[in-house]
Amino acid sequence: FRAKCSPRGGKMEEVNSSRD
Repeated sequence: FRAKCSPRGGKMEEVNSSRD
């Protein structure tokens, strides 16, 4: 997984690359 800023949530979260 990788940490990224979710454009939907607008917060930092751990997501799978497939969810990108």
